[in-house]
Amino acid sequence: PMAGMIESALCINDLETARWASDTILTHLDDEGSLDGAEEPLRVYYACYRYLYQEKDPRAQQILEKANQMLDTQVSRFKDERSRKLFVENFPWRRALRDVTRT
Repeated sequence: PMAGMIESALCINDLETARWASDTILTHLDDEGSLDGAEEPLRVYYACYRYLYQEKDPRAQQILEKANQMLDTQVSRFKDERSRKLFVENFPWRRALRDVTRT
């Protein structure tokens, strides 16, 4: 839900709400928390990244790196290239993370 809140807030330029939701997530992660149990942890990372990047916050790069490490780990579980590609391409936040890393 927090990722959705960040995404919605960014869509309407409500930076205060996006900041609050991002800070809540980042504080949790900084306190040795994890995103285990989140349905789509990469979506959470990507939402935080988008907010931090927009605000030119240096933590954006750290979040992007963590997200891509997780994505690489998930992708490596597939044995064939087609499956790996589908895994990334079929979800907008996975594809966006990969695209941001390539640019």
